Amino acid sequence: MSRLIVRFYTPLFLMVALFLAFHAPLYAQQADVTPPDYRINAEVVLSEDEREIIITLTVYNAGGPADSVATIVLLNLRDGSIVTPETAETVRPLGSADNEEVTLRIPVTLFPPGSGQSLQISVGIGEIEAEDAPSSQNNRGGVLVTIPNYDPALQLVPTSAPAEDSGRKITLPLIDRTIDLADPTQALALAGVTAASGLMLIILGLILRLMFRRTPAFGNWQPPYATMPPLDPNSTYGRRQLWQQHAQNNALPIPCKEGGIHARKVLLGMDGYYLSGWKIKAARMTQYDMYGRVARSQIFAAPGQLQRLNRVARKSHGLDAQKITRRVRPVARSLARQFKAKVNKRSAMLPIALDVRFQGTHGEVRILFELYQCGQGQLQQIDIWEPEMTVVGRAIQESYTLTIFGQTGNESYKDFKNRLQEDITRVLADMLLSQVVMTGAGTAPETAARTQPVQINSESEFM
Repeated sequence: MSRLIVRFYTPLFLMVALFLAFHAPLYAQQADVTPPDYRINAEVVLSEDEREIIITLTVYNAGGPADSVATIVLLNLRDGSIVTPETAETVRPLGSADNEEVTLRIPVTLFPPGSGQSLQISVGIGEIEAEDAPSSQNNRGGVLVTIPNYDPALQLVPTSAPAEDSGRKITLPLIDRTIDLADPTQALALAGVTAASGLMLIILGLILRLMFRRTPAFGNWQPPYATMPPLDPNSTYGRRQLWQQHAQNNALPIPCKEGGIHARKVLLGMDGYYLSGWKIKAARMTQYDMYGRVARSQIFAAPGQLQRLNRVARKSHGLDAQKITRRVRPVARSLARQFKAKVNKRSAMLPIALDVRFQGTHGEVRILFELYQCGQGQLQQIDIWEPEMTVVGRAIQESYTLTIFGQTGNESYKDFKNRLQEDITRVLADMLLSQVVMTGAGTAPETAARTQPVQINSESEFM
């Protein structure tokens, strides 16, 4: 019985042994298969013309061989959008320990100029390795890119596109028309249009210049009493009319010449205060000779200098001579600097006239003339009057002419230029500081009764 059992199990044992011997190598081979494991490394540079972002991507397989193509995906981490390079790139199936280098080119026009962009690169996710697999972490990589400040209009032209020969063509942007200069007809038409446009611009410029041309710096004008008809010189009014021509400013000669007669004019307001209601409109300096003003030496005060003089004139009733001198010195410095550029050694000896033009409103200002005679070293007032005037408009024009010595015989040219500023300062300060001479009281102090109203004597005293 036991022999039968042995004989029965022996064939079964041999069959199991043969089955195991045949299938064992197959199971062992399946157990030794390693999945692919891709790893990436990326380098980023800008092209030489800064129109493209060049990403050099190296893909290395640290696992088993792959049997499918891997896709490269670029993701913009800022907005989550997919970035598409100029050419779609894939990676061939890599064997174990195999690698491949891929170059990606991305136009910078896909991003705002001057911005910083963060891009994520992934290879073979969901194709070679599962997205949630631990080994898929090294399938991703991030790069930071600084976009240059490109000109969008220029960057829209692809670098690979052939440049169109535009050397002989121009485009008129207003009418959106392209003109080929190689075509004689189009070239002549363009020349005609250009000439006509230039002529129209010249005519328009002349019209605008005539419309908005500024009045000359000093202007042409006459005082309101200059147009009055001449009167009998043997009458009081006739003598006064003749003396009006000799009154140049408000200055008085101190010391005076015995027996000399001097006429001056004083600009007042209706309140009797000096320069009240008057405004300085212009000022000029020029040399003069026996024939009149020398035009080549003429300069004009700038608007800022006139504003400064007007501020001093408005406040002069509360300022003494020292304060007025200090406030007009910047104006004198500027005038002297301009005038020195017009003077040379040959013309430096000519006297200098400083003309100041005033403007007031009819009914608000007065012009007063005074006549003085020097006796016993003192100036005595012998007449005072307001002129007869013809007023056409509301504006009344008047001027002061102040004189400055040129280079004297015992003075060098350098000393004359150094003295010029102080002389201009002095005459401007004297103009703004009214001098008042009291009859029989000698020379009045510089600030005597400047703000007191002037009392005009009756006509009968001088008839």
